[in-house]
Amino acid sequence: MLEKNAVVHVTKMARMLAATFLLVSPTVAQTSITSTPGNPDPTPIIESVKIGTQVWMRENYAGTRFRNGDPIALLTDDSTWAEAGRNGVPAYTTYSNQMPPPAKWGLLYNFAAVTDERGICPEGWRVPDNRDWLVLEDFLGGGAQAAKALKATEGWPGRYAGSDSTGFGALPAGWRTQEGIFYLAGRIGYFWTSERSPDGTVMSHMVFDVERPIFRIGYDPGMGQSLRCIAE
Repeated sequence: MLEKNAVVHVTKMARMLAATFLLVSPTVAQTSITSTPGNPDPTPIIESVKIGTQVWMRENYAGTRFRNGDPIALLTDDSTWAEAGRNGVPAYTTYSNQMPPPAKWGLLYNFAAVTDERGICPEGWRVPDNRDWLVLEDFLGGGAQAAKALKATEGWPGRYAGSDSTGFGALPAGWRTQEGIFYLAGRIGYFWTSERSPDGTVMSHMVFDVERPIFRIGYDPGMGQSLRCIAE
């Protein structure tokens, strides 16, 4: 009979072996998205990657309309962005208002856009909750090991690039504060979850430009962050 410590050790080894197998051969797929009535610019192709039992979008989301075709407001002015965040008005932006946005960085959304009842993710996809991220990190062994496996091989400074062995390709798209100021593109990636904390903040997951674990913290819902949808 195995002792308790031995069981824990075996469990950790099993996770590491599973993650190692995954990192060698991520499963990537493409899905065609059909246009919805009134939506002239849907994302035509979405690449996804299977990691463990989960299927994630392979790139930061860049949709500009809700699932029903209604447009999401593009806000460039700092004061207008701040007002939208305070009043719960759905909005998106590009980093530093660059048009078109930097390749693969996707768009930065406020929390009102991410959780609007019209649905920001395409049919068959949803906004991940905190548990979804924890399951992902745990499957990859947690800590800095999980972060390295999720980070892209390019777009990060120097030796802090990831292995992208999962095919997730996390990029440091930065963020926009609730006041409208842009920060830390090229250094940190911020990803929304669907969960609001009791203090009114929203749980986000951060991937750093150094060898650190994925960090979880509550942020103001008026911030602009990246979004990765997960398959329902």
